[in-house]
Amino acid sequence: MTNKIIFFIAALTCQSLAGRATWTLYNYIEADNNLARFALYNIREMQKVGSTNDVTILAQLDEPSHKKTWRYKIEKNRTQDVGSLPVDMGLEPEKELADGISWALKNYPSKYFMLTMWDHGNGIVDEAYKPRKKKRKKRGILYDFSNQTFLNNQQLDHALNKALRNSRRKKIDIIGMDACLMAMIEVGYQIKEYANIFIASQNIELAPGWRYANFLNTLTSNPRNLKPVNLAQDIVTNFAHFFHRRFKGYTQSAVYLKKMIPLKDDLKKVLAAFEQCQKLNPQEMKNVALQARERTAEFHRGSYIDLHCFYKNVVRALSRRKRNAQKQNTNLFKRSPAFKKAFARLKRCLKAAMLNIPKAVISNYSGPRYKSVQGISIYFPRGPIHASYPQTKFAIDCPEWLAFIEQYRPMSWKKKILSRKHKKRSQVSKRTPKIS
Repeated sequence: MTNKIIFFIAALTCQSLAGRATWTLYNYIEADNNLARFALYNIREMQKVGSTNDVTILAQLDEPSHKKTWRYKIEKNRTQDVGSLPVDMGLEPEKELADGISWALKNYPSKYFMLTMWDHGNGIVDEAYKPRKKKRKKRGILYDFSNQTFLNNQQLDHALNKALRNSRRKKIDIIGMDACLMAMIEVGYQIKEYANIFIASQNIELAPGWRYANFLNTLTSNPRNLKPVNLAQDIVTNFAHFFHRRFKGYTQSAVYLKKMIPLKDDLKKVLAAFEQCQKLNPQEMKNVALQARERTAEFHRGSYIDLHCFYKNVVRALSRRKRNAQKQNTNLFKRSPAFKKAFARLKRCLKAAMLNIPKAVISNYSGPRYKSVQGISIYFPRGPIHASYPQTKFAIDCPEWLAFIEQYRPMSWKKKILSRKHKKRSQVSKRTPKIS
């Protein structure tokens, strides 16, 4: 009897898997903004390949001129309407994203599922529109200019939670953000419970975005043997090959989200060791922190820096301070064994943290402007900490970092920001980046 039950269950399982694709790629495209023509360009790129029996390519699209939510299945050289909604997309971004993911998971079940969010992006900091001035400001992701809405990082967390709970799927295999500035430890930490792999850019992206036709060709040619990690590598590599001669500041990386907690724990160890040194010599450690921050690569939004580069510059600053102290015969290490011990512990923690970042990064490419970056950014503003940052999961779980950046943010931030803004006004960009 037991053998019959096992055989019956196995038969049902095989039957349910028979009509299931290997991959579903769900592209959530919020193009009710100044990137609308590039959304259509990317959809045409998808049409060059189209869906197959093993790969289902879906797109949910919002455009400026239509008060609808378009839902398409991308076929070879055409799009097939598969349940567009007669309501304007962008009114309730959190609910719409959750409903869209649930719809795709329910109607197009597959072994692997990838979600791509396509639009402007602004990293971990959530800013809002100013209703009185009718002026657009930088904000989270998925900007809708007509409805003046966007999806902040807390809403992203809620939407993913609701979608997976409704579908009973444990995790999304890949979450990609074809948007600017999203490859941050804080963003990865925010979504770590809902996906296995995260693909994004540390810097701005130029408007053409990802190379959809290229990686879809790779996927459809061998879908059953291509694992999520292989697809993630191919997306990053194709992006780099396209932009390496077009944009010196390009960046793109794929990371394991399961590594976000260990990276956070590494940072906590570094900060605990730094605090121990700081108690023994406050001025010396302040100089180390400020020097490291000034020398670390920062991106289009100056508050975002490369985490690995920051660690490396702290190590270098520590070494410089030690050499200078020895030359000036003010060697604190001889006078204070406790500081010598704390100093050595800090360097060990920093080197361990630096070694663990490449283990978290699946693939990372960057242009000549950012040769030293390693694929993961972190928030370290020159000026005041934005009010939205303490609400993030990362800041809540790592309050030591919040305290650190509050204590050691550079005091010359106003002059630097004003000079940077003046420089930007004097330059005329030939391309539209995915940033408003």
